[in-house]
Amino acid sequence: MPDTGAASWIVAVCSQKGGAGKSTLVMSLAAAVADSAGRALVVDVDPQASTADEVDKMANPGFDVVHELDPARLSQLSRVREYDLILVDTPGSLEGRDVLKQVVDNSHFALLPYVDEPFSYDPTQRTAQVVQEAGVPHAAVVNRIDSRAGADGLTEARERLDEWGVPYFASFIRQYVGYPKSLAANKTVYQWRGKYSAHMREDISRVQAELQRALGRIASGG
Repeated sequence: MPDTGAASWIVAVCSQKGGAGKSTLVMSLAAAVADSAGRALVVDVDPQASTADEVDKMANPGFDVVHELDPARLSQLSRVREYDLILVDTPGSLEGRDVLKQVVDNSHFALLPYVDEPFSYDPTQRTAQVVQEAGVPHAAVVNRIDSRAGADGLTEARERLDEWGVPYFASFIRQYVGYPKSLAANKTVYQWRGKYSAHMREDISRVQAELQRALGRIASGG
């Protein structure tokens, strides 16, 4: 883990499960930083460069993006330009394990987006194991909660994470079609205005605030 005295916090957003919502979470959190007058950098280390390509389509996302295939350069990037937050989007596959380990080794914190479905169980536990072995503070973020199902879905997801010994944020992200619609409009979730857009921003802002508190505890040695 890099020195916490570095100019920028580095947060890895990781899951060995494709489709867990890593890229959407990375772009949304970067947009949240920009919305609060901060400076964020998105680093896409996936060879497919999906996140970098989506951000490049936006006229003015409010944050910067780079496609970087060498995770070891993360600690250098944090000092080259003074960003408030560097968010790293990692590959979502078993083949990306070595890249994931390198990213985590160069991060202050790791966020694990978690969708509570059977196909996510093993990849989430494998990802958590990599992060735990690196000794990096981390937490899962329960993602794509169906608000129509009431509290049961969230409760079940948290119970599963407790069973695996994976810490998680109190904040969570509900499932809205506005996420893909905002991308289709080449806008961030903070720029897009549509049905439930305020609810989307509320969810992301809560996650961002909880992340900032977690980083604050690291800075204070807590």
